[in-house]
Amino acid sequence: MLNWLKSAFSKKPEQAHSATSTESPFDSKVNDLKSQANRFLDEQNYTEAARCYQTLLEKSPNEVAYLINLGFVLIQANRLEEAHAYLKQAKQLDAKNIDVHFNLGQLEEKRSRNEAAISHYQAALNLAPDFDFCRQCLCALLINIGDFHQALKRFEQRPFLATNSLPFHLFKAQCYSSLQQHELAIEHYEQALIQSPDNQSLQLHLACAFMRVRQLDRAEQLFNAILQVSPSHGEARGFLASCLQLRGDVELACEQYKQVITQDPQQLTAHQNYLYALSYNASISADFYLQEARDYAGKLRQRVEKLPPRQVSPNTDSPLRIGFVSGDLRGHPVGLFLRNVLKHLHSERFHCIAYANQLIEDSISQELKSYFLEWHGVAQLSDQALAQKIADDKIDILIDLAGHTEHNRLAVFCAKPAPIQIAWLGYWASTGVDEIDYILVDKVSVPEADTKQFCEKPLYFSATRLCMSEPKTAIELKLSTTPALLGKPICYGTFQTPNKLTDASIALWSRVLLAQENSVLRLQNSAFDHESSKQALIAKFARHGIPSSRLRFVGGMSYSDYLAAHAEVDFILDTHPFPGGTTTTEAIWMGVPTLTLQGHNLLSRQGESMLTCVGLKDWIASDENDFVRIACEKSSQLVLLNQCRQTLRQRAKESPLFNAQIFAKELESLLEQAVRDSKSISE
Repeated sequence: MLNWLKSAFSKKPEQAHSATSTESPFDSKVNDLKSQANRFLDEQNYTEAARCYQTLLEKSPNEVAYLINLGFVLIQANRLEEAHAYLKQAKQLDAKNIDVHFNLGQLEEKRSRNEAAISHYQAALNLAPDFDFCRQCLCALLINIGDFHQALKRFEQRPFLATNSLPFHLFKAQCYSSLQQHELAIEHYEQALIQSPDNQSLQLHLACAFMRVRQLDRAEQLFNAILQVSPSHGEARGFLASCLQLRGDVELACEQYKQVITQDPQQLTAHQNYLYALSYNASISADFYLQEARDYAGKLRQRVEKLPPRQVSPNTDSPLRIGFVSGDLRGHPVGLFLRNVLKHLHSERFHCIAYANQLIEDSISQELKSYFLEWHGVAQLSDQALAQKIADDKIDILIDLAGHTEHNRLAVFCAKPAPIQIAWLGYWASTGVDEIDYILVDKVSVPEADTKQFCEKPLYFSATRLCMSEPKTAIELKLSTTPALLGKPICYGTFQTPNKLTDASIALWSRVLLAQENSVLRLQNSAFDHESSKQALIAKFARHGIPSSRLRFVGGMSYSDYLAAHAEVDFILDTHPFPGGTTTTEAIWMGVPTLTLQGHNLLSRQGESMLTCVGLKDWIASDENDFVRIACEKSSQLVLLNQCRQTLRQRAKESPLFNAQIFAKELESLLEQAVRDSKSISE
């Protein structure tokens, strides 16, 4: 849909603000020059048009109209510095000239000086609020830099599209969608669809909006409607697979993704989502996953040119330049796990540079910026351009924080812009990219026997590969008493999204509930604001003999309230094969332990790793029978359970899972080890 907006606002020559009228009672030579200049403008012969205006300026050097028109044609000819000189002169002569500000806005936008461009466009609009094409250009620029809030604000000041027209609703739907105001986006997509009911692109975007608010039934209906008319519609099938994955139907999702890839092997989005889904699928082997990941990397490799090899700077006294590539440098688990670590890295030995592949920033982004020496927004750069920039920035170690999650730039790593490349934090399996040299893990998550599951060489933290930031809220997060100790029924909890609530997890939890009479399960997630999500899970539990009366569904709430809600549960039952990550650390902070199951790979051992780090090995079950046994045992030891609750936060603070000083020192050692290994290989 963003492409539609770009198209709608494209500045074709015939749409550009017309050259300022130069009619005046000069001699015939002047009139001839003006006529020639206009003709050359119509022919887009900017070189000759510029020559005509330069000749006119020799006769009248302070004629504002000539200066503006010359600036305009020089912009079209991409002679930007010359254009700036003439337009600056025109502004000095007439600071309230609308065309001067508009053309300066065009010029600064071409020079990627977005703030200056916005200022000039706004100055033109202040002088002429009805200058609709200028407002279009301003909104287009704001959209391109990701400032959808301001784009919407400027549009609503004076809509330049007919109210209630199809383009009007599309514009507002895209802005609201990008602002994550999905309910409002749905309203406008639905209005647009009334006007164009057979428009499959609209159906697709409306279905995606329904997915975002977890109205999965309505989304699935629309995807299936598209596929009924167009069975080979790869995008619709790919999103249908995503919808199935959100439901927890992982194997069906994988089948749909595979069908898309078979129809179009270059459908990279579907292939990437397929890899993500495979990581949830306990039935596939590590070898199968790795081969699929390598196949995907091979497709990426065809889209970029490999850069000339470089070595780490030989000057041992120089700080290492560490680049971090991520689209999640914000209020996201990646941002939450990263911010305290960056704060404690030795700033004289390590210069951290951010390559933020995101359009929208938040308060966490602003905090993270203070820990980076440089921050570059790179969402608009092509893979090749970004790779070249990283090389030009002389990055020694480039760290990928995304893997196969959304907003990744793995193609950049295929170009090998840095001598050492590392995967870490935001993903839980091999990237499949052979150009990535290392992956940062811990020995609980990846025993040495499992190194064959990766194309990257593991670099080992001693205790944990993750370090969580202490939760920040406006209210004090006090530890609570174990609810069952106060006479309430045993309450198990989960705060996971429905896609992690696999049939295997539900079957296992049902065994726990049946074994522990009168116990209940609290399921909390914003998805449960929708009745369809609740009913789907009620039906799954019913198949295992668990009535809905033993299930407590709670919807979305503020972050502070979510953390405080841990006071309602005695302990957490972990999901598998995809255990909790951020949710587990937040529960630990609130003093609530998680009962987890031993896994078979980096992802499924995530809970095991974190619990080991904070001294909760007795909360790790060796198999499903052991899981039920431990759940019953802990449920009957309420005094010990409460003692654990009251001491767990302090234990966590003293462990690398929350102690960023300890963790950062070990990260520094691993980065330096990678450099030593690199130098020994090159020698």
